[in-house]
Amino acid sequence: MEETKEYVIFSLKDQEFGIDIKNVKTIERPGKITRVPKAPEFIKGVINLRGEIIPIADTRKLLGFQSKEIDIATRVIITEIEDYSIGLIADRAYEVERISPTNIDVSQKFLENTNSYIKGIANLNGRLVTIIELEKMFAIK
Repeated sequence: MEETKEYVIFSLKDQEFGIDIKNVKTIERPGKITRVPKAPEFIKGVINLRGEIIPIADTRKLLGFQSKEIDIATRVIITEIEDYSIGLIADRAYEVERISPTNIDVSQKFLENTNSYIKGIANLNGRLVTIIELEKMFAIK
């Protein structure tokens, strides 16, 4: 049986998402983002975080939402997938939740029509949280 894992919960618009805490290095307030010419549309640019240059993804664009301006509640979740770091812009990032695999609905019928990086939907006392697998989202091999 799979163990309960911890997930960083963040929101985009009025929806909540979770990513495995094993992929999260830190959560930062957004700083100056430098645009990169000809970068993929979802890459907002790069930041210099304590000497490391990190690409910043517009998570809203990645997940099919309309982009929005960065505000006081915006956070950048610095993630690590294998040996790569990437920052994900979140409207808010506010808690870590322990979620049992039995609380994640991975119904094949549901997942057939969604992107392969969605692991499932967790039910946290009536709150629905979409669990994202970053390794599949960015397909780093």
